Amino acid sequence: MSAVNDGMAADYLVSVTDFDAERNTVNSSSDARNAIRNRSFLRCLSQLKLEDIEAKKIRIALGEYDDCKESAVQRARATHSKLQEKYNDLAHEQAKLLRAGKITKAEYDSSIARLRHAFQKELRALQLKEKLNDALRNCHKILLRQINGILSERQWKAFVDCSKN
Repeated sequence: MSAVNDGMAADYLVSVTDFDAERNTVNSSSDARNAIRNRSFLRCLSQLKLEDIEAKKIRIALGEYDDCKESAVQRARATHSKLQEKYNDLAHEQAKLLRAGKITKAEYDSSIARLRHAFQKELRALQLKEKLNDALRNCHKILLRQINGILSERQWKAFVDCSKN
């Protein structure tokens, strides 16, 4: 049992190092980091022809973004990990029952599907209770305002249009 990116949107997991990797032609980062870059707003930033000064300012804004969201990301990962452990234990119990012949394969599949659904539902509820989404969304809004102030009107429009897709 797990959620992609510990249940967080890729935009919330972007870091300044991802921006640096995106701007370099040689990219040796992990598949996970590449996936975050490709599914986040960095994909749209990379399509803009940024001047060096714009890139420098965006890099500074991303550093501030990293600082802003650090605590919320750590709490979200801890919440995901703890919940994952709980649901993996439940799934292992179902596997034991299947191996022992106490439930059928169909019952096992149904039980696992229910566990996955319950995992996702509980993860979302815990994130809301901890106000993690609010904290991450606030940091993201601040970053977007900073990016808006750095980009030209044409670049901002292109960035927004790209982000909608």
